Amino acid sequence: MAMVSSSTGPINSVLHKLPVSPEFRGLTQALEGMKHQMLGFCVRGVLSSTLARRWLLQLREIAYDVEEWLDERLIHSGGRFQLKACSSADLAKIQKFKDRITDVQNRGKMFGLHIEPSEITVDPEDEKPRKLLLKDGYSCKQMPCLVDLSGSESEIVQHLMDDEEELKVVAILGPGGLGKTTLARYVFQKQQSNFDRTAFVYVGRNPSTDATLMDIARQVMPKSLLHDENIALRLYEFLRTKRYLIVIDSVWSVMDWTAITCALPDNNLGSRIVATTEMQHVANSCCIKPIDSVLLLQPLDDTDSRKLMLNRFSLLEEDCLPDSSIFQSSMFKMFGGNPLALGVAAGLIATKSAMLSEFRMPENSVLVMKKILNFGYADLPLQMKSCFLYLGVFPENKTIMKDRLIRRWIAEGFLHTSKEESERLTEIGERYFIELGRRGLIDLVFRETGDEAIGCTVNDVIHDFILSLSREENFFTMGEELCSGSYPCEKIRRFAHDCNRQVDANILVSSAAHLAGVRSVTVSGDTNGWMHLSAYKVLRVLDLEDASGLRSSQLRSIGSLLFLSYLGLKGSDVTALPREIKALEQLTTIDIRNTSVKYLPELGKMKLVSLLADHVVIPRGIETMNKLEELETILICSTDDLDRAAKLIKNSKLMALGVILGCADARGSYKHGLIQFLAVVKESNLHTLFIDDHSNLLLDCWGHTRLQQMVKFRLKLSPVFKVPGEMAYLKDVTHLHIEVDELEAGGLSILASLPNLLVLSLISRNLRKRCMLRNQELEDCFHCLRVFKFNCLDGRMGLNFGPGVMPQLRRFELSFDVAQTISGFGDLDFGIQHLTCLLQVDVYIKCCGALPSDVENVKAVIRGQVTKLPNNPLLNLKMD
Repeated sequence: MAMVSSSTGPINSVLHKLPVSPEFRGLTQALEGMKHQMLGFCVRGVLSSTLARRWLLQLREIAYDVEEWLDERLIHSGGRFQLKACSSADLAKIQKFKDRITDVQNRGKMFGLHIEPSEITVDPEDEKPRKLLLKDGYSCKQMPCLVDLSGSESEIVQHLMDDEEELKVVAILGPGGLGKTTLARYVFQKQQSNFDRTAFVYVGRNPSTDATLMDIARQVMPKSLLHDENIALRLYEFLRTKRYLIVIDSVWSVMDWTAITCALPDNNLGSRIVATTEMQHVANSCCIKPIDSVLLLQPLDDTDSRKLMLNRFSLLEEDCLPDSSIFQSSMFKMFGGNPLALGVAAGLIATKSAMLSEFRMPENSVLVMKKILNFGYADLPLQMKSCFLYLGVFPENKTIMKDRLIRRWIAEGFLHTSKEESERLTEIGERYFIELGRRGLIDLVFRETGDEAIGCTVNDVIHDFILSLSREENFFTMGEELCSGSYPCEKIRRFAHDCNRQVDANILVSSAAHLAGVRSVTVSGDTNGWMHLSAYKVLRVLDLEDASGLRSSQLRSIGSLLFLSYLGLKGSDVTALPREIKALEQLTTIDIRNTSVKYLPELGKMKLVSLLADHVVIPRGIETMNKLEELETILICSTDDLDRAAKLIKNSKLMALGVILGCADARGSYKHGLIQFLAVVKESNLHTLFIDDHSNLLLDCWGHTRLQQMVKFRLKLSPVFKVPGEMAYLKDVTHLHIEVDELEAGGLSILASLPNLLVLSLISRNLRKRCMLRNQELEDCFHCLRVFKFNCLDGRMGLNFGPGVMPQLRRFELSFDVAQTISGFGDLDFGIQHLTCLLQVDVYIKCCGALPSDVENVKAVIRGQVTKLPNNPLLNLKMD
């Protein structure tokens, strides 16, 4: 069972830490009894009353306080944590905890909440989700099921694409979960190629106007024009001469709408704004002109409700499918044709939950969504409840990256594996993540190859449900609650704050007393006024991803955070890690990607599992870190570096490795060391490998040997004159970035023969002759390729695709110059219509020196080729 959970708090962690000495025996017995009491109300399928939840909160707070007291008594000694001897004050504290437990349990008996141990039955299978029974296609599901939205889409498109030159607003109105955002995003993706500039932004309940306008500016303006000062005025001036499409999602107040749209000019160029809202008065205020339109989104009828649920069930194994008797119109009416409610209900059916049979239609239809979410949450296995609630600490409507989420679940103690189980914690986290998607509680975000979920988003309605439940259970606290003074009376256990979206920028300082016992801190945005880290004595997770204004000197007190397990600094302004970090023996994850950190201090006796960077010099002593599973990306410039990396692979459980092979002076010895290093790599258990070759020696040293267990092999090569013949030996490469001076048919044939190639990023400096990609001319015609990115630096697009080439290609990204292509090859027949599996086409057109008529002709030709494709792919045309 997990060390920490939202339902039982840190009770297992406390019982694990308590000494076996006589002084603690009574407290241990009291906590054991308390644990069984909590489990009786928290197991899968139990819907607890409000009274029971408040009683459970009091029990959890005792467990948290006991662990906080134990942590304060722990000292750092000999590489292990040991407890000091008991004093009279300690004995008094132990008695006080026992009295609190007795008092709360007696209170529970008064209200009929006490359960005798003999009445409590906890099925071990309820503590964790069973193995999933999914078809392979489940993980490849990308597009949402847009049942019954075709009519709504046509109506919106009609308003967007008519001949009206005046600025027009379309407001999509409907209750939460009905599909407003899904519809708006789908229309946006399909129509954005018809506008000069486009942006999709989320507003929500507590927006910052400046942050929202900056979000729009990042999507429509060049980076050189982006500045925080007078963003509204500069955005207005920039868009005055552009035909734009802006989608403003989830508008809750007229004031927010007015503040944002003041920066969007009515330029009589056919610009359009689409808004989504649940509020009728907001929709009316958005559409004040006769040409504006409010679209009231309708619930699904029985036919489309059935279609939506069958769409979900079609992804499961046959024995997961419900009996046909479950599909009756009364059930669909029960959920009011709400796609989100139907999705959660489908998850309950698919897991064969008995809870759905207990569902009764509330008198107030507004409560239907809340009730089905309560059922969905109660049906979660015990460990997964914590993982689900934890989604609320991330900003709403933002993509949560899967790996970051799982690493934090582990650091919080939510995941657990027994000694008998061989499954790693990351694998358990992966299963939990997919299970939440299967149950309709998150929307999965997929890698561009479509074969793996890399993140998720949380629907606004579900996010609000999580926040409400978290307040009841004091699971985490948002910064806005501290700003409003509405924070819970209990101690804050986990804290999340977006500095860009809050009025009080100094909330971290002013709330220091309430944060003293905090276990997890998540802060993004401008951290001006950040308090000293030494105040957070029991902190486990410190995630400052994308935090600006953070100075390296502010991390010097990090050495006092003896329990810190996760340190996330990705995208922050930190330039160096302090030497004091070596004191953190419990640290398992350091993420310094997208920072300027190049050197690491001595890492001491850390239990690091994940060390994530972009370009750091390989630290001394890293070969002794035998618990490392992820290491990326390290710079290797000498034979000593190669030797240390090879020893690490041999001595550790490394599963993912990223290296940059730098230039070396002693090329002979370096080449010999590289051959030995690659031999170790090929014999290892690595699943993921990334090599960025700056040495120009990799292909010479690779040889014919295949990799043993590789799942993903990403390779980036230094610029070469043409595709080298040695590339044919790289049979295991899955992702390739290559830049050639001269592209020719022979080089394309070598690349086409790579049997596992999924993603190809090809840059051509000079394309003198047109390259015809024909099935009969290429040995393997890129049989596995899913993503192809082609950039012609000389501007001339000379590739022509024939029938049967790249049969699995899902996404095609192209960058070329109009004038250079026309002058070099005369016509614009690229053959895109032959790439029959395409789902998305992104084209970046350089228009400098081209006639306006030629530019329009290019756009028309590309649209014509794309419209011939069977999957009706998304087309994104951008002009430069």
